[in-house]
Amino acid sequence: MVDDHHDKDMTLEERLAWLWDRGIQVTTPEERKVSQMANVMRQADTVSNAEVSYVLIPADTSKPLQELNFRPDTLPGDRLVEHLKPAFAREAQSVDIGLLQQQATQTLAASPDTPSTVSDATLRQVASEANVETFHLVHASATNQYTDVVIYLDEVGFNPAPQFYGDIFIGRLQRKPTLRHKSFVLGIDTAPDAPWLQAATLENLQRQMELNRMTGRSDTQLAVAGDGQMKQEDGFSWVQTEEELEVVIPLPVKTQSKDVNVVFRPESLKATSFGKDLVMVPLFERVDVDGCTWTLESNDECRKLVVTMEKVESAFWPRIKD
Repeated sequence: MVDDHHDKDMTLEERLAWLWDRGIQVTTPEERKVSQMANVMRQADTVSNAEVSYVLIPADTSKPLQELNFRPDTLPGDRLVEHLKPAFAREAQSVDIGLLQQQATQTLAASPDTPSTVSDATLRQVASEANVETFHLVHASATNQYTDVVIYLDEVGFNPAPQFYGDIFIGRLQRKPTLRHKSFVLGIDTAPDAPWLQAATLENLQRQMELNRMTGRSDTQLAVAGDGQMKQEDGFSWVQTEEELEVVIPLPVKTQSKDVNVVFRPESLKATSFGKDLVMVPLFERVDVDGCTWTLESNDECRKLVVTMEKVESAFWPRIKD
């Protein structure tokens, strides 16, 4: 052991060297911090690359549910969406074109001055693009450790929730502290008494209550944004109920229906007139495209485009834009 006097005369480097020479392992605070960071990074890599399971519910009810697996890559976002695109693309040739034609006809009939039918080739092309839609059975919240339970299906099979056509998949995402996939297990998570399913009603109710808190709505207070009276935005105004959203856009007095084009998508609204954009709105929540319509209204002083959209989930929105 070094004597106290000699110890006091040593520099920090000399003291460390003296200890190392005698087989005593010493690490500095900086070295320990670097080691801890390395361990965290290794654990994160292990988690992000871990294989997780999800469940296939076949459209053919004679077939059993299947548990499938995939290994998420490290890119940001919901990687199961990208993983499922090839599966839906393979199913494109077996899509019921008659059913798609019926859906397209209903949608087009809601818009004046548009073709009444779409060719089978066009519908098959849309199906082959395999755009994956998602529908949340459970939304992330503090009570479920910020975990979503999500249905994945082909865009052409969304008609709308809770009516789905074709094969669907169910997966699980944890959003905090970082976004990562978690396993959704056949048998455990698909059982009628599965814990997540038992808690879903309360958790979704809590989410609705949080939306109500954001809007200032309570059981006795219904004066939320756009509820019962028009709320003015840049270039349009809007009003809502729990089930529907109405958007009103002023137009030149001589505008005819042939001069107007409205495009409905589940998460956006676009309206043009004479080739110029009137409204391009990313919506706060999803709407049912089949339940959307538009019409022109006028009086002696003005003309306006009135767009009505049916919400997928009945709820008051705190705002119209996402």
